[in-house]
Amino acid sequence: RPLPAVGVVPPALPTEALTHEPAERALRERLWQSLGVERSAQDLEAGLSDLALGRDRLPAAALLTRARWTLAERMLRAALERTASIGAHFRSDASPS
Repeated sequence: RPLPAVGVVPPALPTEALTHEPAERALRERLWQSLGVERSAQDLEAGLSDLALGRDRLPAAALLTRARWTLAERMLRAALERTASIGAHFRSDASPS
């Protein structure tokens, strides 16, 4: 029997059952505030703090939401480590070069 394609959810587990819409909405909003075009260490740290607090409230069955939460945390950490402006993303707290 062939394996399902990567990223395809088996029919027994509909995508809606693997997500938690209020948490997804909160995650999108927080990322827009912290990880948008203009960033600062203060906003990035606030985003990480909010995600750490929210992780405990995620339903265990919301596997896709939990995966997105983990990805968001990693993105915030990477952006926090990069202190210079790069590409279209502007660090408002970067020292002038």
